[in-house]
Amino acid sequence: MLQCLAVLVLWALSGIATAQQLYKCTTGGKVTYASAPCDGASVSVTPLAVPAAPAPDAAGAQVLARQKKLLAGFEKQRQAQDARDARASAVAARAGAVRRQRCARLELKKRWADETADRAAGFGKEALQDKARRMGEVMAVECPN
Repeated sequence: MLQCLAVLVLWALSGIATAQQLYKCTTGGKVTYASAPCDGASVSVTPLAVPAAPAPDAAGAQVLARQKKLLAGFEKQRQAQDARDARASAVAARAGAVRRQRCARLELKKRWADETADRAAGFGKEALQDKARRMGEVMAVECPN
């Protein structure tokens, strides 16, 4: 939709361009086009007639004004969507940082529980091993990576 609108705007503005005199220069069988007459003794110069730009019509101006208004509305909507996307991205980044921090804390607690269970001896060792295993299960659920 925006591409069509852009093409229409460019088409409408093309009538505003002013025409210049063009010259077709032939030098040794090579043809070139220039805005000034060519220099050289063996050069054939042919001025080309460029038609005048058509006069702008009122209906076209109204259509152009309407299209410019639509384009401004679309641009405003796009900017609002970009702002919403930026806010959502910032929220997601913060949530990711919080989650990574929580996972790092859980990993640290799991490591400490493993170390404590490895150093324990006697009757309490099984309870500490269970605690370390549960801590590993909690970490696996909350941090599946």
